[in-house]
Amino acid sequence: MEEEFEFDEGPSKSEMKRQMLARQALAKTLSELSKDAIKTLPIDEDFMEKLLETSKIKSFNALKRHTLYLGKIIRGYSEEEIQAIHSRLDAI
Repeated sequence: MEEEFEFDEGPSKSEMKRQMLARQALAKTLSELSKDAIKTLPIDEDFMEKLLETSKIKSFNALKRHTLYLGKIIRGYSEEEIQAIHSRLDAI
């Protein structure tokens, strides 16, 4: 009697990396928006403040690190929240 078990392994490592890169690209796009456009996004206040800080950063390497940090924050958002942000971006 052999029992077959099906394991839900979740997304592959490659899929997780693609999602991470997509969210980092979204963070870069969001950081390039104007202050008024950022304020209309459906995001929490803490993340909005961090996005607004981006305009104060002048060093290329610091800007790159900050964008990666913003991408890390976005990874904590649900798919519905990401879709709401994308739909708002399309309206801008």
